[in-house]
Amino acid sequence: MSFSTFHADPAILRISLPTPFPVGMVNVFLLKQAPLTLIDAGVKTDEAWERLVQGLAKENLAPADIEAVLITHGHLDHMGLVPRIVEESGAKTYAHPDVIEQFAAYDREVARGHQFFHDILLHLGAPEKFVDELMQFRSRFNALGSTLKIDHALQDGETVGGLRAHYVPGHSASDTLFYSAERRAAFTGDHVLKGVSPNPLLRRASRQSPARARSLVQYQRSLRFTRSLDIETCYAGHGAPFVEHRAVIDALLKRHERRTRQVGKLLAERPMTPYEIVMRIFPRITSQTLHFALSVAIGHLDVLEDRGQAKAEPTNGVVVYRLAGEVL
Repeated sequence: MSFSTFHADPAILRISLPTPFPVGMVNVFLLKQAPLTLIDAGVKTDEAWERLVQGLAKENLAPADIEAVLITHGHLDHMGLVPRIVEESGAKTYAHPDVIEQFAAYDREVARGHQFFHDILLHLGAPEKFVDELMQFRSRFNALGSTLKIDHALQDGETVGGLRAHYVPGHSASDTLFYSAERRAAFTGDHVLKGVSPNPLLRRASRQSPARARSLVQYQRSLRFTRSLDIETCYAGHGAPFVEHRAVIDALLKRHERRTRQVGKLLAERPMTPYEIVMRIFPRITSQTLHFALSVAIGHLDVLEDRGQAKAEPTNGVVVYRLAGEVL
């Protein structure tokens, strides 16, 4: 079996910026073209801003030179510096419509999100003490976002700056892959990462809907689409650029399938809440990682339910899953 080798494109500059999150560094990419384009914008801290300035200075550039900013998705470590960049440069900004709505009234959306997570975590069986601790932890990062106006709502398949925007929801509702057929390159944000399994996060179905999205089901569909693209190099939001995207995606889907089988075997023992599944898979879970762990559990339960192999039934305000055909 032969493997491709990554060859650096001199027209693409990767700048890694620090974050206060466990994920560590986050990448932004400068496309040295007309218009001068930045993909993603790091987190809203002075340290990240200084690293961005330093990275641009190596190319004899400054934030004021940026003409366009493209956002892969609406998480705080990928778009926090947008207002500061726009203030310096007047750059045009482009993002998924959900990102625009999310940050058009940031405080309102934070409050709505807080209520959603509080209620849904209890519904999935998490202890109230754990839920309250998680809400307090999440609140610490609210200041890393702010209300801002995005100039242009990207449509699926639209081309901007020579890049075609493809919606690939899963990790978030707004995941957008920017694809250059000419370069055979894709800027993947957190949609595809090498050596890391992106978490299709527990979230609302839409900004207007109180319902929960089936994030992992969406994500696997998006991965299969991305697998079909003719990509030589992936420029991901975290870690080094990589090649052989199909091998990376295939390995990720295989890991998903192993976990789905594990969750199915647990349900074969007895009906369980998603939180009970979490405690079997991640017995050392903490309140701070509760959201991520429950995202894993409910994701694979959704896959089983989507296949007709499991069924969810509410019991005294808490959802319980069982294998299809069994009676609670």
